[in-house]
Amino acid sequence: MAVRGILLEIDPTRKTERRRGQLNMAPPDDDLETATTWTVVATVLNEFTTAMSSSVSGTEEVRVSALTPLKLVGLVCVFLALCLDIGAVLSPAWVTADDQYYLSMWMSCRKPVSYVEWSCSSTLTTDWHIATLALLLGGAALTQLAFLVALVSLCVGSRSRCYKPVAIMLFSAVVLQVCSLVLFPIKFIETVSLRVYHEFNWGYGLAWGSTIFSFGGAILYCLNPKNYEDYY
Repeated sequence: MAVRGILLEIDPTRKTERRRGQLNMAPPDDDLETATTWTVVATVLNEFTTAMSSSVSGTEEVRVSALTPLKLVGLVCVFLALCLDIGAVLSPAWVTADDQYYLSMWMSCRKPVSYVEWSCSSTLTTDWHIATLALLLGGAALTQLAFLVALVSLCVGSRSRCYKPVAIMLFSAVVLQVCSLVLFPIKFIETVSLRVYHEFNWGYGLAWGSTIFSFGGAILYCLNPKNYEDYY
């Protein structure tokens, strides 16, 4: 009986000591709330810093890509092509012959040796001349549209989203203009007979110059991948 009493007296003491140890090991509620609050604040600050850095880097990329030399040179090529197109369409000298004959996209004029005045007629009465003019104007319209899109992309800084449409429009303009410039001399030689020396003059050359600049601009807008934006 004495042993049992001693054991009963020892057991409550051990239980009490275990409870005190568990209470001492548990952290206070105030410290736990403070740690949780600082963790949330640190997470929010980290996310805010990451978002700000990404937005700044994105702005810098847009600014840099908007002023790349390839873009500027391509825009200059498109502008020159448009100017040459306008000059070619308005040129009075596509074909000339010793001050006796000249041909443009709109008029055909002759002056025989025994006459003083020029005799002019419209060139829009022949099918091949209308087809040549339509192809040339179609190429000029595509070149003008490509120039406007390229100019807007340069001012807005839309990076490479406008490169592909501009290149496609310029390549289409090149195809149309090449067709018109190949059709014109073939049909002219077949239908118009001149007994004097004649030559394709500067109006025809301006059209070829516009085609070359359009092709160059299309190539420059194709050669601008994302991997080279930091270098070009």
